[in-house]
Amino acid sequence: MIRYEAPVGLRLNRYFIWVTVWSNEGEDCLWWSSNDRKWMIYEDIKGPASTCRGCHSLKSFKRMLRKHPNIQGRAELVSRYKGYSIYDDPE
Repeated sequence: MIRYEAPVGLRLNRYFIWVTVWSNEGEDCLWWSSNDRKWMIYEDIKGPASTCRGCHSLKSFKRMLRKHPNIQGRAELVSRYKGYSIYDDPE
């Protein structure tokens, strides 16, 4: 379920920087593998990796969530502006 930090009327659908994934308690943290182009556990990655992936709009964030069902935990679309981030909370 998509949750906004900003109240209705002040929400943004673009001007975002990246996506980061927060793991649930007891689960391994997921990293973005640049070579494999998917979210993976750090120990399985061969090559460059990062805890965040570039994503600049709400539409591309939703598409990324659809294409990577292995994301467990909370995904956050980080805004350029404080207080405008968007979260995907699995419930």
